[in-house]
Amino acid sequence: MVQQTISGIGKTKITKSPPEPPPERSRREDDGNKLNIMIVLVNGKNTEVASGSTLEKLCETIGIKANEPVAAAVGADVIDRNMWNATILKDGDNITIIRATCGG
Repeated sequence: MVQQTISGIGKTKITKSPPEPPPERSRREDDGNKLNIMIVLVNGKNTEVASGSTLEKLCETIGIKANEPVAAAVGADVIDRNMWNATILKDGDNITIIRATCGG
């Protein structure tokens, strides 16, 4: 918050400052290269992924096979499976993954 006093009137105007971007997170890969990472929430658990990762890459990373019957949503938007490779995740995204199961 920023407080400004309006000259000659004696009133204070309070304005919100723009939010600061999240701190850049990074880690070293086995080969010594620096990898920028972000944190996304997957079914309620914080999960590290490389910055710029797609929904498809995230699913591969957590072990979802290409032929597995799965639905995924980013925020409140259900993402069509053929759009997973074009859905780029952002730091802090809330992702819900639902696996279909058979039985009664």
